[in-house]
Amino acid sequence: MKRIFLIFLFAVIFTGCSDKKNAFSEETLAQIYASVELSTAEDAVLAVKKYGLDDESKRDAYYDALMQLSTDRKKWEAFLSKVEQYKSASSSKNNP
Repeated sequence: MKRIFLIFLFAVIFTGCSDKKNAFSEETLAQIYASVELSTAEDAVLAVKKYGLDDESKRDAYYDALMQLSTDRKKWEAFLSKVEQYKSASSSKNNP
């Protein structure tokens, strides 16, 4: 019985860990970051609703993904470049 419980526990832990890593693509992270962290409050509220960040587990997954990206300087710089591209594209759509 104890073995079954341990196997189940490991399965749950490893499944949970792998889900967090794949919660958001880098493109989606860039869109969320640009909308939530760098835009107006109205844009932030819309992004929170659109991506479900009012749910604590999704919000935690978002911040975990950002922390993981920020530990590698090259990945972080590439990510910030994507954020800048998204911001530029968004502002050109809003200002015809």
